[in-house]
Amino acid sequence: MPTLNQQIDHIVAKITTVMDNFMELEQAYMQLLEEKKHLNQQLEEQRKTIENLQEKIARMESGETEIEPEIETAYTKRKREHLKTAINDVIKEVDKCLNTLNG
Repeated sequence: MPTLNQQIDHIVAKITTVMDNFMELEQAYMQLLEEKKHLNQQLEEQRKTIENLQEKIARMESGETEIEPEIETAYTKRKREHLKTAINDVIKEVDKCLNTLNG
């Protein structure tokens, strides 16, 4: 049968292990709190961005504003490029006609 000192040493070892585990868990908890704070900040920023974009969509749908370049879609970009090309072609044709009339 273990002596009293051995029993006390065994209990102290268990308490030390429990305290070490507690300290590790506490540290992990603090890190998780910091991460949660950071994620909440990101979430709030994303909510504000969503709100701003929803306001822009509402203004666009109501006709209050033109499409802003920052939210130009691939479709509107292609359409704009096509219109530029068409305008340039018309200008070339007008120049040819003027040259023919002057020539």
